[in-house]
Amino acid sequence: MRRAVSIGLVLSALLAIAPFGLCTEASAQTRVVSERTVTGLKFPESAIYDPKAKVLYVGQFGELKPAEKDGKGKISRVSLDGKILDEQFLPAGGDVLNKPKGMWVEGNRLWVTDIDVAWVFDLQSRRGRKVALPGIKFANDLTVK
Repeated sequence: MRRAVSIGLVLSALLAIAPFGLCTEASAQTRVVSERTVTGLKFPESAIYDPKAKVLYVGQFGELKPAEKDGKGKISRVSLDGKILDEQFLPAGGDVLNKPKGMWVEGNRLWVTDIDVAWVFDLQSRRGRKVALPGIKFANDLTVK
């Protein structure tokens, strides 16, 4: 199980950073530049690369119950060499995450889906704003235009 989680995290991270030119692609193959396993993550679901800060944000469920509103979700900040810089980077300031799934970085903002809402976090202040998604029961990913 640990191997599957680390492989999944590496693949998620590579897919997240591929558009920014940090991994090479030759004949539709992705080159893995590190085999380091990140430990200490509790049910990581997704990872996104922040080109400005040069870090990864990793969403964690805390417990493997993807639709449960239990307040156990968090987003860690991880260096590109696999070191956990901030175990609970987000949420901060009294905000509560349940099961952070799809993420998107745009400028100084991190957008995150969380079951039936989307969050917009300011990466400088770490303050979040929740956006309701009426009628949605399981938001898994998002697109920012």
